[in-house]
Amino acid sequence: IARAVQVIADRCAGAIVLAGHSAGGHLVSRMGVGDLLPDALHARIAHVMAISPVSDLCPLLKTAMNRSFKMDMAAAEAESPALMPKPSCKVTVWVGADERPVFLDQARWLSQAWDAPLVVDADKHHFDVIEGLSDSQSQMTSCLLDV
Repeated sequence: IARAVQVIADRCAGAIVLAGHSAGGHLVSRMGVGDLLPDALHARIAHVMAISPVSDLCPLLKTAMNRSFKMDMAAAEAESPALMPKPSCKVTVWVGADERPVFLDQARWLSQAWDAPLVVDADKHHFDVIEGLSDSQSQMTSCLLDV
């Protein structure tokens, strides 16, 4: 993802806003921290919107998925945005009110860790919470582009 952000930044001037959903919420949060991007590029990131993010990887160690990931505690902690310093850019955490409790928890953890606004979108679940990104007049898109 860092390479993709770099390629796009090389082609477009100005501020960069990043939004990602679920595992993508984890990825854009990691981009906001800045340790994966050159300083000049990181300085252009104006807003990160983590939508239903996976912000703390430590709980995944106890799941069957970790047989594929082969992640240990050190790696989980090192790659968990909720355990990292708050980025210098604007951050918004967004989650659907009707999501599974684990996604509500993950969103809350990131919001609290980074002292970022948490938007709990009424009547939205994990698979439709991102629909706002398809509407240029939605609250989600307006928030994302308000930099």
